[in-house]
Amino acid sequence: MMEGFWLGDDADGEHTLATLLNLVQDLKAIKGGTGPTHAELQHAPLLNGYQLEPYLSFCLSGQVTGHPILGNTQIHTSQLWAIDQQQGWARTFSRYYRLGDSLKDLREELERRLKTQSPPN
Repeated sequence: MMEGFWLGDDADGEHTLATLLNLVQDLKAIKGGTGPTHAELQHAPLLNGYQLEPYLSFCLSGQVTGHPILGNTQIHTSQLWAIDQQQGWARTFSRYYRLGDSLKDLREELERRLKTQSPPN
């Protein structure tokens, strides 16, 4: 490694480089209309109650289920690179996410239910 050179949060930069290469492959597939695949989305963690947030550019936040490192918890993702809400997926710096309901959708559903609920006697 070059003197004074640093890339990412791993000591030798290999993990960061591998992650970037995976991201480039995925972005090429998205642009070419061949990604993400069913298999990639089947193994992707599910992000519910998600919303866009500024994060140097943008990230997503929400309740994740099945994250390979974090498990099931509230998260902020790494930087967002591609998203298709209609097809239900997002590609961040590190991985694909399947998208569940957005925070906006959940709020609208809650408001709808509260309006249709009869007041207590």
